Amino acid sequence: MPVVELLARTIEKIRDLDPELTLVDIIILLWIYASPYEAKKRYLTSIKRILRHVSMFQLPDGKPVLSDSEMTNLVITSLEKLKKLGYVKLFSIGPIYVRVHLTQKGVEFVKENLSDAALEFLEEYGHLK
Repeated sequence: MPVVELLARTIEKIRDLDPELTLVDIIILLWIYASPYEAKKRYLTSIKRILRHVSMFQLPDGKPVLSDSEMTNLVITSLEKLKKLGYVKLFSIGPIYVRVHLTQKGVEFVKENLSDAALEFLEEYGHLK
């Protein structure tokens, strides 16, 4: 189970959480917070690789439920939703990478909903699958 999924499932249990956020949205927020990037570029393969390891996107035998294009659409849809809700600033979406960063609201969401220890753990290991 990916680190971001473990932390996202913890955040998902918080009662005062934005009801519009899904587990996928939270995982993507944590991925953006934790993943290293150059010029705000983040490779779609990185988040798709993480999502493929999330239990809700796997069959019992471990094979992915969604195709690569379906996974790409899921990520793009979530990013556009997060932009609409004010959690991210989305500069561009390409076939290989997205240019995106967290807004102040997105940073505050992550910092307010994770303990200091969880934040340190996320920063250290969150970009790993």
